[in-house]
Formats: sequence, structure tokens, C-alpha cells
Amino acid sequence: MLDDYGGGRQVGKYLRTQGKKHVLCIADNKLRPDYDRYKGLCEGLQLTADYMQIPLAKEERIYFYKERISAFKKYDAIFAVSDYYGIELMQLLIQNGYSVPKDLWMIGFDDIALCKSVNPPFASVRQDVELRAKKAVEYIHTMKEDSHFSVTERIPVELIIRESCKELENKK
Repeated sequence: MLDDYGGGRQVGKYLRTQGKKHVLCIADNKLRPDYDRYKGLCEGLQLTADYMQIPLAKEERIYFYKERISAFKKYDAIFAVSDYYGIELMQLLIQNGYSVPKDLWMIGFDDIALCKSVNPPFASVRQDVELRAKKAVEYIHTMKEDSHFSVTERIPVELIIRESCKELENKK
């Protein structure tokens, strides 16, 4: 399993050290692993972030965001428990006059390939997909040999800072 809590904690600590105090977490549920990411975020922030449960269906989600578009102004950072949700919201906010990262910072989770190609490049918590797959195969082989085998291992994650969550440099 991923260190979901630890990934959220890394995000919260980074936002706290950068002076962000009004933070929103978006997720489509309050179950693991998403809620673990949120709880880690709060620990890292050393305060309770707001939590917005968003619809699972894309059309409903877009409508949901549009109804609340002005509500995002009270935040200085948004943490999405998945990059897909975060990038989708970031693009919608930009289309509606927000500037990322000037108006608010955004960070996601998973570090999908799209993070590097959107504008601005999207910050994310990176998971080592290859290591996770390797461990899964290794444990499946072990379970075939020993039906009583059981293990829980946390796969480490790492916050990758990109332009969606850092101060803009003054260009002269």
C-alpha cells in the first residue's frame, strides 16, 4: 500500500512552511485512501483543512464546481486526492478567471504524466508505480507458496513541486 497519510502530510507541511492557511481538500469520498491523504494533510498543516466531497460523475462534478466557483476565492491552496480531479479543477478555475499559482496553489496525488504537460505544470505526490507493481508480483508468488503469508508494506511517496504551487518569479 502507498503511504497515503505520509503523502498528505508532506503536502500539508510544505503548504504550512509556505504560509498557506486556508486550504481545501477535494475528494469523491471519505474512505481510504483518500481520507488518509486528507488526515495527513491536516497533520502537516497543523490545522484542519476544509474538505469538499465532489461528485463522481464528470458532468455532475463540473456543474458542482461552477455552482461554487466564487467559493474557491477564500482558499490559498487546494489539495486534490487525485491528479485527475486537481488538473480538471485547475483548468476550470483558470477558464473562470483564476490564476494558478497567483490566486491559489494546487497540488494533486499520483504524479501522472499529464502533470508535466499542463499549464502551469501541476505539482503532485509521486508514487513509485514500478516498485508497487514489483512488490505485488513478489507477494503473489510468495502467497502461492505459503497460503498463510501476510504482509503490509508502505510504499514511500514524494512531493514533487511544480509551478502550480510555488511563488512566481519576478521576470524583469
